Amino acid sequence: MRTLEIQRKKDEQFLIQRSKLSEVGEMITSIAHQWKTPLIEISTIAQELLHKRKKSELSENETQEFVEEIMTQVHYMTETIDDFKAFIKPSTEKKILLFKRL
Repeated sequence: MRTLEIQRKKDEQFLIQRSKLSEVGEMITSIAHQWKTPLIEISTIAQELLHKRKKSELSENETQEFVEEIMTQVHYMTETIDDFKAFIKPSTEKKILLFKRL
């Protein structure tokens, strides 16, 4: 009886993990899509930073604002990866994960 219960739990965990893995491809596509916006934003900020720097129009406050904007985007991207890692981590319980969109 105990052996059947252990096997049933193993089978259940296998099915949960298999289900998760089948969605990994979709999630990677979603992450790539979600990352495009912040990457474009970071690229734009960097270009503006270089442009202002060349014209010597960059104050300390502006520099700090550029850094804060970049860090906001990096933080968003980091959260996306953390959500993804939490999703693919083996578990036996079902969880609903909500991915933030910009």
